[in-house]
Amino acid sequence: MEGDYFLRLQRYQTPENYFREALEMQDGIPFAVQPYEELKKRFYDVMDNLKKQPKKADGAFFRMFHRKDGFFCLIRKGLERMHDIGAVPLDEIEEHLERLYKHFPEALRNNVYFTVNSYYRSLGKPRKSTFLARTARQERNIRWLNACYVDIDVGRFECEDEYLLGSKCPELLPDEVLNNKYTSERLSWEQALLQAMILEERGIIPPVSIYARSGRGIYLFWLLEPVPYHKEKTWILANYKRCNKALGDAIRGNFRDPILPGDPVAKDGARVLRIHGSRHTKSGTQVCYYPSSLEEVGQIYTLQEIMDFFGIASSKPDASRPERIIFKSAKQPFSTPKRKAGHIARMKYLIADTEKLFNARLIKKGKRYFSLRYLAAFKRYAGVPEAETITSLEQLATLCQPPYPTAREINDIPVRKIVEALYQEKGAPQLFSNAVLVDFWKIDKETAERLELQKLRPLEAGKFLTVSDKQKSIIERREALLRLEPENFSYTELLSMMKDKGYQISETTLRSDIAFLQHSGVVKRQNQKGGRPKKKHD
Repeated sequence: MEGDYFLRLQRYQTPENYFREALEMQDGIPFAVQPYEELKKRFYDVMDNLKKQPKKADGAFFRMFHRKDGFFCLIRKGLERMHDIGAVPLDEIEEHLERLYKHFPEALRNNVYFTVNSYYRSLGKPRKSTFLARTARQERNIRWLNACYVDIDVGRFECEDEYLLGSKCPELLPDEVLNNKYTSERLSWEQALLQAMILEERGIIPPVSIYARSGRGIYLFWLLEPVPYHKEKTWILANYKRCNKALGDAIRGNFRDPILPGDPVAKDGARVLRIHGSRHTKSGTQVCYYPSSLEEVGQIYTLQEIMDFFGIASSKPDASRPERIIFKSAKQPFSTPKRKAGHIARMKYLIADTEKLFNARLIKKGKRYFSLRYLAAFKRYAGVPEAETITSLEQLATLCQPPYPTAREINDIPVRKIVEALYQEKGAPQLFSNAVLVDFWKIDKETAERLELQKLRPLEAGKFLTVSDKQKSIIERREALLRLEPENFSYTELLSMMKDKGYQISETTLRSDIAFLQHSGVVKRQNQKGGRPKKKHD
């Protein structure tokens, strides 16, 4: 298994051609031998199962992921937005599925998604349409982490039947298609599946637990022994996200054009993916998982095993080292009553700096959600009304790159919901660390100086020098004095002239101003007091 040929498929190379071209002659055997026979057999087995067109998802499918207690969330993509179907309790899966398929089949028919991880609660009363409670799809509500995953989005061809024509008769393709830069997004789902299995064979990623045909692309899952999570144990979720990131980085590879175009943002704990048996309306195919029940899954990992595979160090704080404090608060409530005004003033500085980053279009994909959430927090702690914050953030969100939320992107939470959730949180305001925020937005010295940021400045940029009103009045007075040509008049005359200009100053202040101008080199003054000049000594 040597050589780059084995690692990466060629443009429009079908799996059949790949295995045909891999045939080789071996000593003592009069015919060509397939060196990857085991891989070939396994690939066709998985591909044939993923070509099936299931119509429904049963309880066994959801229990393959959700093996403990709690809830999972169902969401449906509409024409303009995502619709919340509801939160399904894990001990009542069959009952709710049967009722939905019988009385509300459109809820589970087209473009339906579910949460990979389990939640410990739902929200509010049951919906009238589905009789399911509203979902609590936020990371802080997660109870169990069930699987690591990678979302691979392919099948984005530039013309109809591009893959078929490219593999059979490339000369029939339009010149603009052949001449355009080829990217990994223009793979078929069969090519993407084979490519993923090649990476498995090479040991670049761990053996996959579950494969899924998501419509045009594929999902890869690594089932975990359910990991209990609580929002106070932040390092558990951090380890989980780092594992998802490592898996995504591994399938992309260290290339300008990735080996497989895994979604770099898909690493969070609240991600939703399409359910088994749901129809992908754009491709016209049914989503299919293989295996589709827990009894057929061959490999289940612990989170630590995934971390060990990629050499990921745990994010759990070392008890022997002092914890790095990001947020500061008073030891006792109301022990620092005068701190409030200073805290509000600092939030206003952070609001001004963050809005400058938005207006400069420096908020890129992958930073948009948390940038909006941080800004909402600054405004809340500064006392800005919720309605005003929503209006302001919705305008600033359009300046993100790309604008937020991205059209038809299921995992982009609306700005209104971000603000509403944050304003409903309980607890005292926190003091955000400038260093952490600067590192999050990757602000360098040049950016800080160009945008005249006052608080969000890296150490090498130094403090932002501001001029107070008193300093401005002094500068204005000295400029007026300079325009009078003070080298040509005595102090008495200058004092009278300055008072005529509206500057009520003392002789001491006048002398101080002239001394400053002399020291600056803009005025060369001789004795203007009058009287007999001093004698010159021979």
